[in-house]
Amino acid sequence: MSRRLDLYVGLVTAAGVLSVAIAAITLRISSLDPLMFVLLVILAAVAQRIPVFLFRSSAISVSFAAVIAAYVLYGPGAGVFVGLAQAVVNS
Repeated sequence: MSRRLDLYVGLVTAAGVLSVAIAAITLRISSLDPLMFVLLVILAAVAQRIPVFLFRSSAISVSFAAVIAAYVLYGPGAGVFVGLAQAVVNS
């Protein structure tokens, strides 16, 4: 890879690690319902694996609904972790 591409990949990786670290710091565990949080993580992971087929050969994922629900219910920290679970399943 070229140097510029290596730099870009490094910066994007650092931004992702920083985002997860900030989410972990700002996550208020006291306001989190553990059962609902685990349910949202599982829902996001399962929904990411099951696409919704539209017309012709296109499909979308509806796992973003679980991520948005986590943001609304518990704030951005929880939303980042639900989105992280979704991304891990997708990779």
